[in-house]
Formats: sequence, C-alpha cells, structure tokens
Amino acid sequence: MRLDIRGRNMWLTSALLDHVERRLRGALGRFAARIREVSVRLADVNARRGGIDKRCRLVVRMAPFGHLVVEDVDRDLYAAITRAADRMAHRVRRRFGRIDRRRSAAVLRTSQPLAG
Repeated sequence: MRLDIRGRNMWLTSALLDHVERRLRGALGRFAARIREVSVRLADVNARRGGIDKRCRLVVRMAPFGHLVVEDVDRDLYAAITRAADRMAHRVRRRFGRIDRRRSAAVLRTSQPLAG
C-alpha cells in the first residue's frame, strides 16, 4: 500500500506525517495487499483566517475494484485525519466484504452438481 501525502496552504511537519501514516496503516493495514494506493490531501481552507477549516481528503485506489473517497473537516487537523481514517476503514471493510461474498456465492453456484 503506497501513501501519497500532500498539503495545501500548510506545512507538513514530521509529527503530522507520522500521525497520518500511523492512522492509515492501523485502519487499513489489514487490507494493504488489496489496496494499491492511498492519496491523502490535507488543506487549511481558510489559511490564516481560522475557523473550522482543516480538511483531510482520502482516496483509496483498490486493484481492480475502483476507488473510495472520504473527506472530513474539523478545527483540529489531527481529529479530521483520525475521523477520515476510521470512516475509510469502515467503507473499505464493507466494499471488500461485498466483493468476497459475491465471489463466494459465484463459487458455490458453479460448484454445485446439476439436479437431474
């Protein structure tokens, strides 16, 4: 699983990068072999004006199952990252669960003997 982390209107400190990597590896590590890339976009929307404007946008690209997008906004960037990672873990778990159930159902349909 490759991480691509970029920031807009803000400095990406080593503490922030460590937090992002730790949260994503913890949330998505179980699916790392099935995830091609995680794109992380961090932004301070209002820059110096303040407010609830720290945004974390995650895009998970799964081979060959497309991609998922989650975005969260908060006054605290660390909180936005944590919530976005948790929400993404939930969505990835649901997506792979559906794919695995479909595969299992297809295998069962093809492996059952024909009645006759």
